[in-house]
Amino acid sequence: MLGYGVPLLVAMMVGTRGFTYGMTKPASDALYTRVPRETRYKGKNFVETAVWRLGDLVVTSGISGLGKLGVGLAGIALIGTGASTLGTWVARKAATSPDLAPEIGNAPPPDFGEAARS
Repeated sequence: MLGYGVPLLVAMMVGTRGFTYGMTKPASDALYTRVPRETRYKGKNFVETAVWRLGDLVVTSGISGLGKLGVGLAGIALIGTGASTLGTWVARKAATSPDLAPEIGNAPPPDFGEAARS
């Protein structure tokens, strides 16, 4: 067991840290690009401490509470599926929100490709 456990643990840690630095952290930082520097600094600290910690507490307490109420693994998975479906719907609405559209004055110039350069 130990022969397979340590390499699997190392592979999982490399995968999760790589995903965090390559996807999660840049996506999180992109949320703060349209606010002033001071607001961004204070907001990021608040979100990364209070909001994430509260979310961890709510999820772990909720799962423990559901287990004490007799909800099995399938029920918890069904609730998780519903929560992720709701999250997908909210993300889709946010992606098409006119409030989050790029500002016209800050848009980069269009790139017409190699044909325009020759």
